[in-house]
Amino acid sequence: MKKIPNKLIKITKISDKGTSDPIVNRIYFQFIEMLKTNTIELKNKSLENFENLLFDLMEDFLKVEEYIENYLRIENEAVLKIKKGKVKIEGNSIKYDNPTPKLKENFEHFLIRSVMVLRKLIKIASIIFETEFTGGKELNNYIKKKFSEDNNLVKYVNSNSKWIKELYDDRGKVEHEELDMADFDIEVCKDGSFNPILPVFISKNIPIRIYLTKKFTLLFNYIETIIAFLLNQKVKYPLRIVYIKKEERKNYNDFKYKLDIDMSKIKISDKK
Repeated sequence: MKKIPNKLIKITKISDKGTSDPIVNRIYFQFIEMLKTNTIELKNKSLENFENLLFDLMEDFLKVEEYIENYLRIENEAVLKIKKGKVKIEGNSIKYDNPTPKLKENFEHFLIRSVMVLRKLIKIASIIFETEFTGGKELNNYIKKKFSEDNNLVKYVNSNSKWIKELYDDRGKVEHEELDMADFDIEVCKDGSFNPILPVFISKNIPIRIYLTKKFTLLFNYIETIIAFLLNQKVKYPLRIVYIKKEERKNYNDFKYKLDIDMSKIKISDKK
């Protein structure tokens, strides 16, 4: 079993729950603001369904974030207790407040809710393309076929397929009670002190806390990027959705994308 350094890792809250939260701001409001401009070609019913799904996706994503925060908090509190000596040795056994059940519960909920976010994205894509997709693989194949000339898009879809499949597979382990998460453990050092051993994802040999934060980052970036791509398919000429440079985002409510004129589609002529 891989042992994790016993230094207490400081928890930095991913964000506050409100408009300052990147999930609320960039997964929801960023795109809702675009819809308010009346430049998105969606029928009333489709528009309503899109808005409802986007809101539901945001709520699921906030739950994903909450489960990560809970996991990190519980694990850090357990480490702190051990460092403060709240451990008893009775005979050959070590007694302490074992956080493993709560940690595993939050890990499982993280996996379940993350897949729910991805499934909401598939439903959003069904609205945009007016085609029913049964799963992520079908959607990816559709995008790669329909936009085969867009090498960057095809490359982006392919590069994200592996971790998405992994997330689905790990979610399946929860359903079949096969999730191989090591317990939170303690080892006794030679000097008599106690060293906490943090849980790892055994089959991947990665600390659960690292797995959670990495998957969250991948999921956030992917969801935001694909929603922007999907919505861009319905933007009225001559507008398009464009990327905002980091240094300019403070001028746009910290959004990553905005609507702008697509100069490449406008014919410029000096004729009167």
